[in-house]
Amino acid sequence: MNFPNNFHKVGFIFLLGLSLTIFKQTFLSAQYQDVGLPIIERITPPAHYGLYPYHSATLDQYGFLLLSGDNGILRFDGMRWEPLFIPGTTCISINESGKVFVAGNNTFGLIKYRDDGSLEFLKLVKEKSQTDQSLGQVTMMAGLDDQVYILSNTGLHLWNNHELLYNIIPEIPKTIFKNKDSICFISPKTGLFQYFNGEVSQVTDAQTSGIETLSTYFLKEDNLYIFTEGNGLQQWYENVLLPPIKGSLEIFKENDVTDFVQLTDESSVLATRSGGLILNQTTTYSNLINKESGLYDNHINHLFNDHSGNLWVVHNDGLTRIEWPSPLTLFHSDNGLSGNVYNVIRHDNFIYAATSEGVYYFEQIPDKIPGLIKNLFHPVSGINDAGDQFIQVENDLYILSGEGLYQIIDNTALLALPGNFNVLYQLPSDPKIIIAGANTGLIRINIEEGNLFTQKVAEGFGLPVAQITSGHDRLWWSALQSELFSISYARLLETDPQLAEYRIINFPEHLSVYKILNIDQDVVFLTSGGLYSFSPEEDQILPYQKLPNSKLFSRNIEISNIWNDGNINLWLQANHPGNDEQIIFRLNFTDSVEFDLNPVFERLFKDQQVNSIFVENEMTVWICCHEQLARFDMTSDPDWDTKFTTYIREVIIHKDSSIFCPFPGSDLNDQTDEKLLQIAHSRNDITFKFSSNHLSGERSMLYQYRLKGREDIWSGWEPNSFKSYHSLPRGTYIFEVRSKDLHGSISSISSFTFRVSAPPLWSWWTIIIYVLILLAGVYFIQKWRAFMHLKERYRLEYIVEERTESLLKEKEKTDNLLANLLPKKTADELMASGKATSSKFKMATVLFADIQGFTKIAEQMNPDLLIDELDQFYFQFDSVVEKYNIEKIKTIGDAYMAAGGIPIKNRTNPVEVVLAGLEMQHFMKELKKTKTDIWDLRIGIHTGSVIAGVIGQKKFSYDIWGDTVNTASRMESSGEVGKVNISATTYELIKEFFDCDYRGKMPVKYKGDIEMYFVTGLKPSLQGETKETPNQDFQVNLQMLRLLDLEEYVIQKLNDESPESLYFHTAAHASHVYTQVEILGRSEKVPVYDLLLLRSAALLHDIGYIDNIDKHEERSVEMAREILPIYRYPDEQIDQICDLILATKLSAVPQNLNQKIIYDANLDHIGRIDFLIQSDKLYQEMRALNKVKSKKEWNDQQVRFLNEHDFYTIAAQKMREVTKEQQIQNILEFS
Repeated sequence: MNFPNNFHKVGFIFLLGLSLTIFKQTFLSAQYQDVGLPIIERITPPAHYGLYPYHSATLDQYGFLLLSGDNGILRFDGMRWEPLFIPGTTCISINESGKVFVAGNNTFGLIKYRDDGSLEFLKLVKEKSQTDQSLGQVTMMAGLDDQVYILSNTGLHLWNNHELLYNIIPEIPKTIFKNKDSICFISPKTGLFQYFNGEVSQVTDAQTSGIETLSTYFLKEDNLYIFTEGNGLQQWYENVLLPPIKGSLEIFKENDVTDFVQLTDESSVLATRSGGLILNQTTTYSNLINKESGLYDNHINHLFNDHSGNLWVVHNDGLTRIEWPSPLTLFHSDNGLSGNVYNVIRHDNFIYAATSEGVYYFEQIPDKIPGLIKNLFHPVSGINDAGDQFIQVENDLYILSGEGLYQIIDNTALLALPGNFNVLYQLPSDPKIIIAGANTGLIRINIEEGNLFTQKVAEGFGLPVAQITSGHDRLWWSALQSELFSISYARLLETDPQLAEYRIINFPEHLSVYKILNIDQDVVFLTSGGLYSFSPEEDQILPYQKLPNSKLFSRNIEISNIWNDGNINLWLQANHPGNDEQIIFRLNFTDSVEFDLNPVFERLFKDQQVNSIFVENEMTVWICCHEQLARFDMTSDPDWDTKFTTYIREVIIHKDSSIFCPFPGSDLNDQTDEKLLQIAHSRNDITFKFSSNHLSGERSMLYQYRLKGREDIWSGWEPNSFKSYHSLPRGTYIFEVRSKDLHGSISSISSFTFRVSAPPLWSWWTIIIYVLILLAGVYFIQKWRAFMHLKERYRLEYIVEERTESLLKEKEKTDNLLANLLPKKTADELMASGKATSSKFKMATVLFADIQGFTKIAEQMNPDLLIDELDQFYFQFDSVVEKYNIEKIKTIGDAYMAAGGIPIKNRTNPVEVVLAGLEMQHFMKELKKTKTDIWDLRIGIHTGSVIAGVIGQKKFSYDIWGDTVNTASRMESSGEVGKVNISATTYELIKEFFDCDYRGKMPVKYKGDIEMYFVTGLKPSLQGETKETPNQDFQVNLQMLRLLDLEEYVIQKLNDESPESLYFHTAAHASHVYTQVEILGRSEKVPVYDLLLLRSAALLHDIGYIDNIDKHEERSVEMAREILPIYRYPDEQIDQICDLILATKLSAVPQNLNQKIIYDANLDHIGRIDFLIQSDKLYQEMRALNKVKSKKEWNDQQVRFLNEHDFYTIAAQKMREVTKEQQIQNILEFS
């Protein structure tokens, strides 16, 4: 639909010059030449009823739309569409009493409205009479009083209000129509006839009139016009067909005219099947509306006027509603206008518009259709910048733009004064003097005989001028929203070249100034707090008394802009608080301080920002908006105070009972006391649904309602067409509703009265309840004393509970502190049992770090500085050991002790501890580059068995003991600063990862000679960016060590936790697949990285059987995501391992080599000689799980599987020991 608030969607409406003065009877009515587009709205009926194409439409007695189509009609009540299916192509006729007749194929009847609002078709004739006379397919109807004339393919028939008279004339006319008090029909063979009082009289014969080529007919002011292809337009005057109107054939021969209608303003409308819609006026100007200008379609089947005078157009698939005549018309891009319109003026009979895209002038040009004229805006040449403000000096027109002041001569702009001006103000006392506001001050421009002379008159206030006005013999201008300045006329007009002095006006700080203007010789300010003005008597800014804010705010509006039209009118753009919809008011005020605030355009510009308003004269107002220009004719009577009705369509009680009250004549609307709707108190929720017969579309209507008996104040206007009330108390209520259209016209009030019954408080069963309540009260008093005793006990218990909770919080703090001091496993054991057992670890790697010459340093260094330095080192060391999963044991002075492989055993601790030692030395070396007095560090590492446990009763300490600890300490003391010294035992465990320098056997106190090595760094093939940074190959090799820990954990878990019903999917099967993927992987020459993924996935692929046998693969993936992070697998590897686990599904189709390897390894037993043994284990498992019932069923499944299975990898195919054919044979023979 096209609405005024969305004008850019409306297409072209051309003002066309069409000379129809040749008509003997004047055909057209007056209209201005510079009008734009009317308001056009498209309406699309629901297509799912399948009643299109649509042929005609009318309004019933209630103002609802009836639309005829193929096989039925549609009724539109403003909210919903309702179909009535009637066979054949239907047509509608409504008589003076409001009866609606409908005819189709072999059917004719009357439309009746049921009480629930639905339509009913009452057939008035049978499909076939006893005389075998048939009505046939009706093509046209014409009503005259209570009679209906029916034209069909079988003849012309008459319904005389009692019966149907068939074939009242001997031939079949081409068309019939009502003309005054008679029915006329046209026969292509014999001519034009008149049927009156049962008698037929011939008006003219076909041969002499050319009526055999009849195209259409239409009525104009009780005169009949007939258009034929041979003669053109002829008038039937006093029962005589006059000669053809001269020139009419040439004018209309290009248009296939289909319908005609006369509008309320004496305009006439011709509809065509291809050329759109022509709105004809009495002058030589016309409007052409087609699909491009907003019409639903160019193909027009029917025209009619509604009760508001609007024009309705029926197309094959929809309808168009046109507000014509409309005092509001629009110009935008379809009329050649482009950009945001800032200003408009009429000069030398031309309309000029200044926009953000340039300056345009309005001109009428001939259309491609002969005799018609287009109304278009054309750009003024010579200016490419945005136009902002027009100035008219005598006969010269100037326009302000970003480049300066242009003069427009013959629709061409010439730069008259270059410069950067923000605003222009023409002195009322001397229009040849213009004050220009610039970024640096005020400039006076004198225009004398077309020459422009400039002179600075005020500057130095450092702000760009935004607005200028005059009043009280002074010039006023604003800079920012709260900066105001003023200068006297005398100083402003001095010829002295010295700059004039100006005055700074103190404005209330809490107000922002939006606009300044002169109203009736007063300087008025539009501010954030309303209207204010300058009082010369008190020399200050005060509220504007001629238009007090209290009166404006009493209407609950906020003014956003204001214009003075130079007469006695103010134009305001305002909105209601909390509502963005804009309303334009015209305010007429007098010296008596009284004023009349009238909304001129209520909701028509609801989402448009008005830039300016130009009142051309008492008849025409131009409104400049965003990307459009609106023209308002104040002298026309648009009849916007339209008479329409709001109907309460449905009443819903308690969400499940519906009452339909569609029309005033319905019995349900009888609201007498005896028939008043009674609602039980238990069902006191009620919902009203309503609609309006305005037919402008649901989005255009607003509704207002109130419920008398509960609230007497009307609600705000809302678009919702329903209202609900809940939990209504007993009483009588009157629900009232009314609607408002887009123009602000308000409908009559519809009401519905109902009564809510009182609650059943005094029935016999309520008396019983009262007695029970009394007894309960006595019982409650007796219990009250017991309750008070309990309450006191509960209070004491609460105090105990509160103190207990405090103790628990303190215990939690103690537990957290203990957890930070001890390993998690040891801390949990200590908190659970009060003591921790000692554990022996066969392979732990112990690191000692010591600062060289610390004792001497401590004697010479400030104690606070010493502690800060040690804290810095130990903070870094703590981060390193945490990074490599190493447990910090303790620090003793300058000595730092840590151990890997405790309290969780692992095989990677030698490598990880050495990595930590290298990183510590690297940190010290990097620190030395910035601080020369950094201490030197020795590190020693040894691997062996240790005992770990907690010692102490009050102060707990986690410590390790054993020869390994002593040896590690000797490694540190035998080392050198800046190096990592390791024992031969550690060297054997890490030599695959690091380069080491052999030191030989070194004497160690109490140990004799021990072989030692200095770790120089990672092996070159395993180095990353530095010698101490490992690369991906290093991580893969280290992960291979962790894989052994993972293998030990998974196999143990499968042995301990697998269900007893598993005979095949055991730890042994997982171990076999684990081995087999390595064999296949190495045979297929997969990289070590992929081999790591395959072996990890093989270990975990059946671990899900522990928890979920039916979906073990998905459960295995979940458990893998829980287990693998413990063994330091990165997320990327975990995702790939999970994909490999899912690839072991029997239904899976491997997508890559790794998935093929693990798939084949999982089914490796199929090709082995022990297949029958493995198959029997699997059978026992499946039987225990109730997945197979017999051995035969199992064997059949195995045979089918073997027939469909093939190994994917070449290695698996070569390693097959028995072919699948032989395996099948073995099943059949031995199983």
